[in-house]
Amino acid sequence: MVDLKDLFVRSPWPHQERGVREAIQAIDEGHDRICVTSPTGGGKSVMMMALLFRCLENRQKAVVYQNRRALIDQFIRVFEQEGIDFGVRASSFKEHRRLLEDIQISSVQTEHSWVYRSGRYDLHAADLVQLDECHQQTKDVAQQLFADHDCPKVGFTATPLDISHMYDKLIVAGTKQELRDCGALLRADYFAGPEIDPSKPKERDYQSNGDFSPSAISKLFSTKAKTVLSAEVIKWYNIINPLGTPTILFAPGVKESLWFAKQ
Repeated sequence: MVDLKDLFVRSPWPHQERGVREAIQAIDEGHDRICVTSPTGGGKSVMMMALLFRCLENRQKAVVYQNRRALIDQFIRVFEQEGIDFGVRASSFKEHRRLLEDIQISSVQTEHSWVYRSGRYDLHAADLVQLDECHQQTKDVAQQLFADHDCPKVGFTATPLDISHMYDKLIVAGTKQELRDCGALLRADYFAGPEIDPSKPKERDYQSNGDFSPSAISKLFSTKAKTVLSAEVIKWYNIINPLGTPTILFAPGVKESLWFAKQ
């Protein structure tokens, strides 16, 4: 019997160890649609790796579905550092296309092309399927993958919203307070400056989650509003950050970001 901590690439935080333990327990109990949620910064990739190492210990096959090249690159680096044999099922990673390896990193878009459009390949015969950023992988292709993989599926996300049609078991692997307690997140001081008048947007300008839609926020950036907002941003930047240390300003869009940068 492998010690749970031996599955991690480094000493795990308590919430990571708990998340992996509960995921394994859910799989052993017969759940096959499991969502593991942890706040941004909680180390979801580390938990995913631990489940993959368990597959290797049990001589099982697994596939990790990604939808961004940067995330595929991240997993490749870790696998290479740990000396793990793996393949990549993604069109732009020909140097790693070793399709007979037990562990595969796969692009959802490539699977759609290879398996469902051209019929060039079959799905990887996995004993475990993992989906990273699973809140972004809920459309037709992801649902088809779920239906065609007859094995446990485990999704990972920081925002488990609108995914109940994909998952029937939720595991909360850490709260923001737990992440602050273990040092994964830094404690922060918050300052509230002037805000956009919420009476201005119409009901149609709100999204289902209660936030303004990007288009509605952009409309508020009239010349007058820009001047007021810019003045307040500069004012509070100087009050809160008099030394001018590196700062990030989140603007509604690219156009507004460029405008603020010019100011």
